[in-house]
Amino acid sequence: MKITAKRQTWSVFLALIFFITLLFPFLQGGKTASAAVGTNARLFESRNVTEDLRDAQLDGQTFDFNTFNFDESKETQVISLLEFCYSFYANIQNDYGLYVYVYNPRGLRFELSSPHNAVTLRAGSDETAPFRKYPLKFLNCSQETNYEGLLYKFKVNLTEAQKQEILGALNSTKREYRIGEIELQTQGDLNATSSAVGTSYYFSGYAQGYGPKDSAESTLEMTSEEKDVLSLTPHATWYRPDGTNGKNNYTRDSLHSVYFAVPNDFIKKYGELTAIHAMWLNAVLAPALVTGNREAYQAILPFLGKTLAADNAIGQQDGLPYAYLGDDTVTSDWFVGSTTYTHSYRFGFNVPAATLDLSNRFVKLSDGRDIDPLYLMFPTDFSDNSADDFHVTSTEILKKLTQLTKDYGGELVDNKFSKILFDSYDQEYTELNIQGEDQYSLKQQKIEKSYWDKLFGTGGHVTSSTSFDGIEAIHAVTEEDFIGNKMDDCNRLLILDTDYDAFVDFFNANKEDKTIYLFRYQLTDYICQEASLFRNPPAMPNPNGIVDTNAYFFQETLNLGFDIIDVTFSNGTKSTVIPVGMSPIDVIPGSDPPLDPTKDPSKGGRDIVEIIIAVAILILIAFLVYKLLEWVFTGRKGKKE
Repeated sequence: MKITAKRQTWSVFLALIFFITLLFPFLQGGKTASAAVGTNARLFESRNVTEDLRDAQLDGQTFDFNTFNFDESKETQVISLLEFCYSFYANIQNDYGLYVYVYNPRGLRFELSSPHNAVTLRAGSDETAPFRKYPLKFLNCSQETNYEGLLYKFKVNLTEAQKQEILGALNSTKREYRIGEIELQTQGDLNATSSAVGTSYYFSGYAQGYGPKDSAESTLEMTSEEKDVLSLTPHATWYRPDGTNGKNNYTRDSLHSVYFAVPNDFIKKYGELTAIHAMWLNAVLAPALVTGNREAYQAILPFLGKTLAADNAIGQQDGLPYAYLGDDTVTSDWFVGSTTYTHSYRFGFNVPAATLDLSNRFVKLSDGRDIDPLYLMFPTDFSDNSADDFHVTSTEILKKLTQLTKDYGGELVDNKFSKILFDSYDQEYTELNIQGEDQYSLKQQKIEKSYWDKLFGTGGHVTSSTSFDGIEAIHAVTEEDFIGNKMDDCNRLLILDTDYDAFVDFFNANKEDKTIYLFRYQLTDYICQEASLFRNPPAMPNPNGIVDTNAYFFQETLNLGFDIIDVTFSNGTKSTVIPVGMSPIDVIPGSDPPLDPTKDPSKGGRDIVEIIIAVAILILIAFLVYKLLEWVFTGRKGKKE
């Protein structure tokens, strides 16, 4: 048995292949036996893994169950890949398939029907071709006493198009399949765990009846060779400029990134890292509410996940007396005494009719989006203005999604989280081969609010607009990226400021023999709207209904099952694609509070004192204007007389 410092690998040789192909006498029919097409594969798949391996030879030795024992110190490993019934004749390729034999020394309990169980492989000898991730279909596992679940047999579950793509890449004389990794999901885990393989399997000859001569005996042979695989453990981070992206006054750019370390031995051998092939599933989170008002939080809790009736109003025993308006702005027409309240998101229907309308006359509430029902709510510490600088962490969002999925169940997104917790999600994974020369641009538009904007809830005005162009998709981090100023370094590297210390520690721990890369792979919108809290019926000290602005709504894009499939190295004359072994991760950015939040002067929000002061100032201004006009029209007239 060949043992290396990295892993153990085994190869199933001729004894297994001859044994399998001799099982089915109807293989003799070969190219003319169209009636038997598909039968051989079905019979083979029904055989237990221990039957297949009992008479097989591993590295020249007969398979020994005593060698494959349970051992918690060992990792999950691929014993071998098996090519079944290959033929270059198109009319007898229905039986063709690929099967993977797995050794489970730790006795892990796998989610056998999980769509996350997969193998990464490449067919053919083209070193510049990408690897593909194919789902695995569980067939069976060992059931013998004391060996239950030790050995597994999986089928590489190919679509017809994928099968034809693989067959088209093979050389019929010597067929190469290179496996990078296998990913299997353990019960209780959200994602699969990767086991690096890094082995090429070479097949030559044909099973009996599948070659150029019908009557020929089986000439099928297989050998294997250990190849490089790059094992990575990426860490997620993200970056949002201190300004909007110009779409409105509450949407910002959000740059999604991961960072990881590549051993310099790979770079010396193959050249610089020039491309990264990755895949992930986009899912847009449903609007989430962050609130710093304890009373509102406790009142809303019983209504989470429930649809509110439009007449869920004053006086009803089960009515919700509160409502939140996101991006609440006010437009007043002083000539007719009307006020219009504009909002983007609304939760609840109890917005008092006379809210902030000093004339107490005509009030209009514009049509925004009703968040009904609301599923996601996060409390702060309930202190004054606490939501203005409160960040919901990635861990807290994940915990909430996990718990609510247990509560609500139903259809799941990516086999993980309840569908109702998302506004939208992709049906297919995004799969991109991002090049080193690819670039991004970020926009930062500053919006400032005057005292009057904040007092009356108006939208403010744009003071500056800046674009950051030429952002590298793949950036090799160096000492020059650090000048010692945390915020300047974060703005240069485009990473989250709270990730800075961990990033620096990771760099220092790996810089001697590895190169650290930042991989910026996606740019999305991050929505954050300051939310105004209303209470109906109003209560002192808030006779106009508005309580505070100690809250915000946020929405963001999550990347579920993010996985790097392979990377490309180039030395200037040759490019080489190397498979990557990494366990997929869910990239869930945390929240950021509103950019320019309104400060509530005291617990209870915009109190009557501030409004009285504002009115007094307006009266004073009106008085001064009146006196000026009086002077213009009467003072000058008096002089003429």
